[in-house]
Amino acid sequence: MVKIYGKAGLFFGLMTAFARLLMTASGAHAPSTESRVIEGAERDAQRMVEKGYRVVSSEWYEMPLGLGYQKVIYELADRAHTTP
Repeated sequence: MVKIYGKAGLFFGLMTAFARLLMTASGAHAPSTESRVIEGAERDAQRMVEKGYRVVSSEWYEMPLGLGYQKVIYELADRAHTTP
């Protein structure tokens, strides 16, 4: 099973990119897209483990203006131990 985290927020991220640039220019700290997306993906990974899945791989894709998304591949944990 493949899940994408943060891609739905790209439109919102584009809308607020200018605001983030202004915050950074004024010295304020703007939270990164990566930290917000990873936090959500970690919460979801806990739920997936409870359903019997495990994380096979996780990749972060960086985009301009500090935007990005994470792709996580899950598989059923019992399938990982079986051989065809």
